[in-house]
Amino acid sequence: MKVGVCAWGSLIWDPRNLRTQGDFIPTGPRLPLEFSRISGPDGRRRLTLVVDEKNGTPCRTFVAQSPFSNVGDAIDNLAAREGLYHKEDVGWAVSVPGTASGRAVSRHPSAVRGIEEFLDQTDFDAIIWTALQSNFTARLPDGVAFSVRRVLRVLSDDFSQSERQASIDYMRRAPVDVGTPLRAAVEGRARGSAEVNIT
Repeated sequence: MKVGVCAWGSLIWDPRNLRTQGDFIPTGPRLPLEFSRISGPDGRRRLTLVVDEKNGTPCRTFVAQSPFSNVGDAIDNLAAREGLYHKEDVGWAVSVPGTASGRAVSRHPSAVRGIEEFLDQTDFDAIIWTALQSNFTARLPDGVAFSVRRVLRVLSDDFSQSERQASIDYMRRAPVDVGTPLRAAVEGRARGSAEVNIT
């Protein structure tokens, strides 16, 4: 079985123990992405990319072939790289109509359909991806919904300098293909300044 790994964030530039045959290439499906997840414990937080059907913008994703011929083994490898508590947070779709990860379908059904359509047009037998969801509102005490303005305020007022810089560094390293409103706003504020300043 030929398994593809779909990626859009740090898997591309920091694969660590993720095993692939060759590099990630920008031939993946267009998925709604945004920097709307807060990753890491308090004190080491940063904004990261996730599939977000409410706030995301369709962006080109990347694909690499897994060296594993068994989908379960490929999922275990991706889950280990991502440090996931539950390997069910790895989404998967196989080349049998309607056969996909239940958790991924519940979190981003339209994206799963897009991945299935992409799979039908390739010689992959299965595609896996990190199927985490936005947790922006849940991670903040005020419970305010995600918006570009709210995120800019969080970066300026709630995040420490190191957390703010980690978020900006992550955005800078994300592929050029990932053009989202938040990224544009952060880069717009930083443009023309010797130091990144988003206040």
